[in-house]
Amino acid sequence: MGDKKLKNKQIEIGEISAIREILMGDKLSEFEHRLNFLENEVVIMRSEIDHSIKDLKHVIKQNGKNLRGELLRKIVDLENRLVKGQDKTAQRLKKDRLDQAQNLSKLFLKIGKEIKPK
Repeated sequence: MGDKKLKNKQIEIGEISAIREILMGDKLSEFEHRLNFLENEVVIMRSEIDHSIKDLKHVIKQNGKNLRGELLRKIVDLENRLVKGQDKTAQRLKKDRLDQAQNLSKLFLKIGKEIKPK
């Protein structure tokens, strides 16, 4: 008895498939063709997107390296400017001290001459 029901279901499914093929055969083929085409398009688009993402990652990585290099160059340049400025300031201070010492020496000599008894 169980075999009879199984055969009936198989026949019914087969009959339904045959009826469906008769009624919608051309449409089913067209839909399958469209589905296959769309699946291929999705695969192509995914591949293109993956490639674009890899390219963007590479560009971002390269830009990061370039930015680090540029930042390092600017820091070194700033340090060099600071050192030069500090050197110039130290030279000016040294010159000012020397000038002040010379002026004081001249002043003391002048004062010494003026207070010296004649």
